[in-house]
Amino acid sequence: MKKLLLYSDSQHVGGHEIQAFNALKLLKDKYHLIVVVNSDNRYFIDLLETLNVDLVKVNYASSRLQFIRSFFSWKMIYENYRLIKSFKPNLILNVQGNIELGSVMLLSAKLSGVKVITYIPICHFLSEVTNRPVIGRVKDLLNCIYYRMVDGYITLNNFNVDLIRKRGVNCPISVVSNGINFTIGNSENMVQITEKLNINVNKINIALVGRVQFWHKGHDILISMVDKYRNQLKNYQFIIVGTGEDLDRFQLRISKLGLDEYFQLMGHIKDLSEVYTAIDGVIIPSRFESGAGTPLVLLESIIQKLPVIMSKLPEMESYLGGQHLFEVGDIDGIFKLLQSILSVKKQELDRRFDFVVNQHDMKKFQLDFLNAIEDFL
Repeated sequence: MKKLLLYSDSQHVGGHEIQAFNALKLLKDKYHLIVVVNSDNRYFIDLLETLNVDLVKVNYASSRLQFIRSFFSWKMIYENYRLIKSFKPNLILNVQGNIELGSVMLLSAKLSGVKVITYIPICHFLSEVTNRPVIGRVKDLLNCIYYRMVDGYITLNNFNVDLIRKRGVNCPISVVSNGINFTIGNSENMVQITEKLNINVNKINIALVGRVQFWHKGHDILISMVDKYRNQLKNYQFIIVGTGEDLDRFQLRISKLGLDEYFQLMGHIKDLSEVYTAIDGVIIPSRFESGAGTPLVLLESIIQKLPVIMSKLPEMESYLGGQHLFEVGDIDGIFKLLQSILSVKKQELDRRFDFVVNQHDMKKFQLDFLNAIEDFL
């Protein structure tokens, strides 16, 4: 049996790690799997321990300035090199949220001579999605080195393929759309679930679900909107689900602004279907996402037939329709759409549901991922 080594040094689980886990559920029957994971990513570890894999926990974690930090992480480069030489995988699958995260494994793979492919959802030029374009351009130049180290890519859509090719990458790229399980929350247990999650049913509960990361997911945009319109939002509760590098920063900011009563921070929730059952709608104020089929919370919300308002990003109109999108960072536009978030008609929610079911079946995702791996081997 051929060996596949998967590497992820993220400290927090996100949609991309969940998708990788879903792929492994099929891959485990085809390959001997070795999974190298950050020891602090407890939820991801709990998931992986349900599979028959060789699990290796490491203390190294990708973090800020990783684009330069990887070049000086000699200890981890060597540790990964030793793991590769010990297990002798036929292929390395590097799970990278973006090309910087997990880039230390690219250096180890090149040192070992084993082919490495990257599963990646975010391929934007950083100079185009940050408020510090000069630093973004420097990062983009250095990140091109990492992009060209990869022997093959698995990504989510053709939007990303074009972004990867613009780095001068000539290696094979496979497109595998996100897949989700089409399970609906149990509304019959609504009372028990709201009590369990301590959700105030007398409020309009709007959730922001995902990694707490200001520059990407836009949690700071939501805070600014609530701060400006606090007097008109007395009947709203904003449910923040997830962990991430900016969680402490989020808590500090809302406390300084006196907005604690408007927010409920839940941290990581294992069963998101309970959250979706208990809330009234979802907001996605991201500054950028990687085109069709992202973010994963968009697909999950649509399957739960929840109303969603979201930043106006590429390819999102086909999922939600233009009338439910606001310009990135437009807090006035967010507030305006919040006023009508509960008025979306059932026929529209059903249409979105059918669209996602046809585009993002989990079994198709798993088979496409398996075929992509086999093509690289």
